Amino acid sequence: TAASTSTSTTSTILNHTYAPFYACYLLKSYNPKRLNQTYIGSTPDPPRRWRQHMGETVGGAFKTRLARPWEMEAIVYGFPTKLQALQFEWAWQNPHASRLLHAVPFPRTAASNRGQTRIQVLQYMLTVPPWRSFNLRVMLFSDLARTWWDRAKLAGPTDHLSFFLCTSASSHASTSDAGTNPCTALFHPSCLSAHFLSSTSSGPNRRPPVSAAAAAIRTAAPPAVLAPPLLPTHGNCPACDAELHWTDLVR
Repeated sequence: TAASTSTSTTSTILNHTYAPFYACYLLKSYNPKRLNQTYIGSTPDPPRRWRQHMGETVGGAFKTRLARPWEMEAIVYGFPTKLQALQFEWAWQNPHASRLLHAVPFPRTAASNRGQTRIQVLQYMLTVPPWRSFNLRVMLFSDLARTWWDRAKLAGPTDHLSFFLCTSASSHASTSDAGTNPCTALFHPSCLSAHFLSSTSSGPNRRPPVSAAAAAIRTAAPPAVLAPPLLPTHGNCPACDAELHWTDLVR
């Protein structure tokens, strides 16, 4: 008989861990010759990554060296895995090619690389599967980024989207949410998930009609009714009523 080969049957899922923090970020060039240039990337440490792009430490992207200085205008965080963050990064960089964003056309034009357009695309991405179920959070770092966000909201209703405007210019980003919940209540994950899904806190299952630009709204298909979610995005603790994020609980 042929010699049997020894193979491991241990699933890699058993060794899976959730990244404590991983973010996608948007940089804008403040080089007078490249003011419309932006760069999208991802990192577990936004302040360190910004210093790399600025050339203060080694490891910055080679293509960003000619457009220095850069400022970090926004980050998106709360991804359940690093892989999901990398997929989000690619789609944000290439909305014209992403199959997840096919409902609204994103042609490659001279304006595609501008900060305003990047934020418009970001807002739309937060309303479509699978990202709409991740309960992602957005942090803005400048008044300019806040202006981009507000202008993008003119493309459609975005009351369900939230952001945080950081006023600390020195740190650029915090890699952890401030504050901890002192509640010590314990629940089975399946029970807590059922509680969140049965409440209205996880939001409606209808996709908001948000498009990347006002012109795109006129050609976009009407909002689709989505199937009921298998997992919640957030909810209130049955014991203390504090708002909890599912991605934080499962880490």
